[in-house]
Amino acid sequence: MSKFLTGLFAFLALSALPAWAQVRCGSVYQKSKSALQIQHLTEDGYSLMNSPQLINPTLKRNMEKMTLVIQEKQSSYLGQLVAPTQIKVMEHSSTSSLDVRAKGSDLIAIPKNRKKNGKDIFYQALFLHEYGHIIHEFNLKSYLEKHPTSNIDPKGEDYSYLFTAMEEVFADTVAVVFTGKPKFVAEELASATESLFVDGKPAVSAEEISLRDFDVVHSAKEIIQNRGVHTDFSMLRSAVGKYMKDHPDQKTKIIPALFQTILDARASMINTPGKWMHGQNPEEIIEHMNQVLISILNKNLKK
Repeated sequence: MSKFLTGLFAFLALSALPAWAQVRCGSVYQKSKSALQIQHLTEDGYSLMNSPQLINPTLKRNMEKMTLVIQEKQSSYLGQLVAPTQIKVMEHSSTSSLDVRAKGSDLIAIPKNRKKNGKDIFYQALFLHEYGHIIHEFNLKSYLEKHPTSNIDPKGEDYSYLFTAMEEVFADTVAVVFTGKPKFVAEELASATESLFVDGKPAVSAEEISLRDFDVVHSAKEIIQNRGVHTDFSMLRSAVGKYMKDHPDQKTKIIPALFQTILDARASMINTPGKWMHGQNPEEIIEHMNQVLISILNKNLKK
C-alpha cells in the first residue's frame, strides 16, 4: 500500500479530537512594504556581499529581473500574506538544470549547470515556484507562532504527504498568478526536459508535465496513473486555472484564498478525517479529496 493511502487509512484510527474553530489568516499578517533584497551566497554558505566580482554576472542579471517582477506583483497578489524582505540565492553543483530548490525559509539553490544548446538559461517559472514555497513556509511559520495551540501542525508522518501535495499546488499557483500564464510551469518543464534525461528517460514525464498545466481540466483517472506530490491535487490546479480565466479582474484573490484553503484543509484533515475518506478505490478517493479542496477554495474566493 502506498504511503499516501497508508496515511489516509491512519486517519480513521485517530482518536476523536475537539471540534475546530475555523482558522483565519487575513487579520494576523502584516503586509511587507520593504524592497526585496537578493543576497548571493557561495555553495558553502558564505555571503558574497563583499566580493561582488565573484557573483555569476548572468545569474545577477536574472536575479535583478526577478526582483522587479516579484516586487511589482507581490503587493497586489499576496494580499495580507507576509512577504519576505530578503531571499538568499546559492549556486550549487548539481548536473541537472531542473534542480532549483527552496532550502529553508529564505534560500533558493540554483544549479551552476544551466546550459541548453550551449546557452546559459534561467527558468523563471521554476524560480517563482520555489519562491512560492518560501511564501508558504514564511506564512505558515508566522501563523503557527501567533497560534501556538492551533491544531494544524501534527507531529507525525501521517499527514506529511497530503500537506506537501497541497503546498506544491500553492507553489505552482504563485508562478502562474504572478505571470498571468496558466500554462507557464508546464511549458517551462517541457522545455527544460527536452535535453535532460535520467537513466535514459526524461527527468519529468510528459504526463506529469501535463498535470502541472492549470489550463487543462484534469481527472482523477489521469492522476491515479501518475501519482506524486506534484500531481495528486491537479484537479485543484484546474479549479485555480478556471477561476483565472473566468475572473481575470479577481486574480488578486487567488493566492491568499488558496493559502487559507490549505489552513482550513489541514485543520479538517486532522480533526474530521472521515470527511476526506470517501471512495471504494484510490481513484474515487483522489476524486473526492480534490473536490473537497475545490469546495473549500471556492468558499474562500467568495469572501
